[in-house]
Amino acid sequence: MADKLSVKLTRIRSRIDRSERVYRIIKDAVIHRQFTPGVWIKQEQISQAIGISRTTVRPVLARLQSEGLIEAKPRRGFRVVEFSQEELDDLFEVREVLETSFFIRSAKAIPLEELQMTLTSLENAENKMLEAEPDSELWDNRLREYLELDRAFHDRLIEASGNKQWVQMYLNTRDKIDVIGYQASYIPEQLSNAIDQHYRIIKALLKQDFKNAELIMREHIRNVRRSIKPGVAGHARQTVHD
Repeated sequence: MADKLSVKLTRIRSRIDRSERVYRIIKDAVIHRQFTPGVWIKQEQISQAIGISRTTVRPVLARLQSEGLIEAKPRRGFRVVEFSQEELDDLFEVREVLETSFFIRSAKAIPLEELQMTLTSLENAENKMLEAEPDSELWDNRLREYLELDRAFHDRLIEASGNKQWVQMYLNTRDKIDVIGYQASYIPEQLSNAIDQHYRIIKALLKQDFKNAELIMREHIRNVRRSIKPGVAGHARQTVHD
């Protein structure tokens, strides 16, 4: 009896692990613009592109739909959500509140050694990008590495607040923020501004100038918002179904 139960649990765990891997693959593709926002894509296309069954794809798409990253219609398929002007404004207003309300408390909780390591990592990632040919595959890969560090930095500031409810609210909106943020970061001028602002924030924190760092963070979030025009979500560098 125990052996049969063990086998069943192993099979369930295997299905969960497989579903979670597929979820991360598709979600990563959404965030990194490998699915063109606004273009309908059917489950069969996803199955063929990733090499998995439609049975595995279906619940993953339902999960992403519940998170507000995609929308679906019968016989049409699914598509990455395109944000309207009003939705963009709302989302960035929420982002500014989330990332600045506990900013000083969070910043004080992060050791200076950790901040210095973050600054060094960002500088190294930027240097790697500069070594690559713009718009090349290598440049895209190194841009992704930089943006992952950027995301980790913002996540760390939220987590350091110690407020679990605040962290959860942030996590609930972060993926939408990421989709828009990655789109904006492909604009050369915006990428350059974002890199400069990250350096200024961390250097201010290293000097214990928390108020100035908070002001730069607000400026950073507002600059990202201003860089995005309505319909930017409809543009992408590449798509899985091409």
